Amino acid sequence: MTRHPQLATDAPGTPHPVSTCSWCARHLIVATVEQLRCWLCPNPSCYQRQIDVAIFVDYSAKRAKEFGLPKAGRYCFHVPLPSQVPIYELGSKGGVIVWGARKGPGKSLGCRRWLYWRSIMVPGHEALLLRENWDQLIDQHTRHMTYEVPLLGGRWMEGDKRAVFGKGSDEAVITCGHMSEASSITRYQGGNKGAIVADEGSLYPVDAMGASVLSELRSVARWVGTDRNGKTVYPVMAVPTNPGGPSADYLRQMAIDKTPDYDMFPRLRPVYDESGAITEGYDPSRWVYLDAKIEDNPYLPPTYRQENLTGLSEVRYKQFAEADWWSFEGMFFPMWRADVHVRQAVWAA
Repeated sequence: MTRHPQLATDAPGTPHPVSTCSWCARHLIVATVEQLRCWLCPNPSCYQRQIDVAIFVDYSAKRAKEFGLPKAGRYCFHVPLPSQVPIYELGSKGGVIVWGARKGPGKSLGCRRWLYWRSIMVPGHEALLLRENWDQLIDQHTRHMTYEVPLLGGRWMEGDKRAVFGKGSDEAVITCGHMSEASSITRYQGGNKGAIVADEGSLYPVDAMGASVLSELRSVARWVGTDRNGKTVYPVMAVPTNPGGPSADYLRQMAIDKTPDYDMFPRLRPVYDESGAITEGYDPSRWVYLDAKIEDNPYLPPTYRQENLTGLSEVRYKQFAEADWWSFEGMFFPMWRADVHVRQAVWAA
């Protein structure tokens, strides 16, 4: 049996037996960054990309004592895995990022901490962090935010389910909520957000016409700001999710197949200028799909796929372990896949 690595006790430089860098495929290694034990790629260029978006906090002696830290100084709170870094790099460009596929790569935690980073780096930033319902929101996010946000120098407001960083005009806010029914969208219609995380977005409902609420939710991401380095930050909606659910087809069409339903969304038909550039409608370059893999996450047991996923139904295994967006319950031909079994017709002259 593959040995489960011990991050807290294994010597720095110890390689992970399974998890590899999503860029160079080298095995991740145990490392220490400003008091924090974490997993890094040994390749210097990959390592630097991780460190460039890591979250560091400076603690006074008083705050260090408050949080049980040994002394004042600079501490590292979070170093993103290589698979998590693209959320930071692509997020500043705006658009929609669907971080999807397999179960277990660290998508939910990665996006929550990306919102922390963005709130610290961009004064006045406002963000939404959503789950399908309140129970999921509490279990996956807010129960952790109650202690993570103060560690980062922010304030957690339990009654409002809101994290606040900074003060005055610099104040940045993460508002947490749910999308349990299609009408939940009315809670957020007046927003002006710099970032939206629609966690497990494929599970979100569709309206009476069959349109995913994600299509309307995207309209709330419209705030443009400037980060502390003077760079423009554009609005983005990130959707960390697995295949399967009411909104899965919408995400597949928009981010993977790049074939919007123009009957459902007629205004998405592209309009081009004389140079061929898209001036209105659907722009496929604004929809990015990141393929998450189980092997991306070194914090999972090396036997996770074998012990935790093989007992699923065939459809759920395909969705959770193989990232099959074309598999769903009740398929007449369970082996069918659009990317394999559909070909563009070629008409004879």
